Amino acid sequence: MRLDRAPALAWIALQTAALWPTWRWMAARMADGSDDPLGLLALAALAALLVAVRGQLRSAPRLPWLAMALAGTLAATALHGHVAPLLGSLLAIVAWAGGLLAFLPDERRGAMQVRDGVLHAAPRFPIAALPVLGLAVLALPLIASLQFYAGYRCACSPPRSAAGCCCRGSTCCARAAA
Repeated sequence: MRLDRAPALAWIALQTAALWPTWRWMAARMADGSDDPLGLLALAALAALLVAVRGQLRSAPRLPWLAMALAGTLAATALHGHVAPLLGSLLAIVAWAGGLLAFLPDERRGAMQVRDGVLHAAPRFPIAALPVLGLAVLALPLIASLQFYAGYRCACSPPRSAAGCCCRGSTCCARAAA
């Protein structure tokens, strides 16, 4: 079997499997309650796009996107455990989106339409790269990390300590805000 003849879904599945530490970290982060699982909606939107165009995927990938996906996947794998998980996951998810973009068609064909008893050609909807990359970044569990790095005061819901409020070190946010 020649590598350039492998099905697009197989390439995407292999890249998804190669990035399993990222998926595991994201699942743990969403499951521990520290972040909202809204990233699942972004992943569901990307999965819905992939399902919608599965018959139209490119047989010959776009080489710049494929090279970016390969480099990003290798870098994310090499940096796993050496950088903050959020940064490594950001690199991995952008690489995964690049792999997806390498095989996505330029435009998605809609359903044919009947108007006045005449069958008209299906409309075509362009698939832009920026929304795909944006959805991939939105899939990351970012809220708790952004609150930590930006220094937002937490609202103490849900409680994170035995004292009934979320604490940073020995200073309670609710007491520090008062």
